[in-house]
Amino acid sequence: MRISLIDDYEHLDEDVEYIIENILQENDNSGDFKKLEEEFYCILANSCDCIECKNEKCSHGGSYEIKNNKLLLKEARGCDDLIYECNENCFCSRSHSMCLNKLVQFGPHEGLEIKKFHDKGYGLITKEFIPKGTFICEYAGEVLTKNEAFKRDQLNQASNKMNYIFCLNEISMTSKDEKIQTFIDPSRKGNIGRYINHSCDANCEIISVRVDSIIPKISIFAKRDICAQQEITFSYGDVDANNKTKMCLCGANICKIYLPNISFS
Repeated sequence: MRISLIDDYEHLDEDVEYIIENILQENDNSGDFKKLEEEFYCILANSCDCIECKNEKCSHGGSYEIKNNKLLLKEARGCDDLIYECNENCFCSRSHSMCLNKLVQFGPHEGLEIKKFHDKGYGLITKEFIPKGTFICEYAGEVLTKNEAFKRDQLNQASNKMNYIFCLNEISMTSKDEKIQTFIDPSRKGNIGRYINHSCDANCEIISVRVDSIIPKISIFAKRDICAQQEITFSYGDVDANNKTKMCLCGANICKIYLPNISFS
């Protein structure tokens, strides 16, 4: 039985549809979309037959650990580590105490709040202390093909609209020369993650997590302790020296002046 994702947040803008996790873009009948559709709806074949999933025993384990009765991301992770959470084909318990490989699929952290800033629009803050390693929320929206992401990016630039499209770049485990790209757009349909602003000195990081699909969840984790009333931020990527178009307003001491641009290469 699949775990019910709990997300009680909502948008301030009624024109934006609130969705609790990724959905596919509308079918465009292209070959790229059909491949994307197959990946999105693919249930991962790897499952465990554990009664209790402890990190040193379960085939999925190794990414999370319990500290102060809270499930957190482990500090020591190799750059090639992949997070596969236990899925509906696994035999383990739904409880955190019995399975240490279910976290992102439960839904966003409680105590988050959308805030209007005077200089950069909306942002996301926390109303309570968040320890390092805590899962904050997923950056959820429409999963796009590369062609559709490019079209929307061009339209946003031409219309001078804010661009919410995020590109996750991963290196293939079978071929180091192959780059896997996942495009997520929460501009029309998305969750609370769409309000998280960029910072050149971000207090959160992006970790890709797979639950029951080849398509990863773009998961946001605290990379250091975050105090109550602080803004939640992550880095949108590196600044392209040849494409400096929008000013960065993060205010960090190490600010790179310009916002990163989406890469389609």
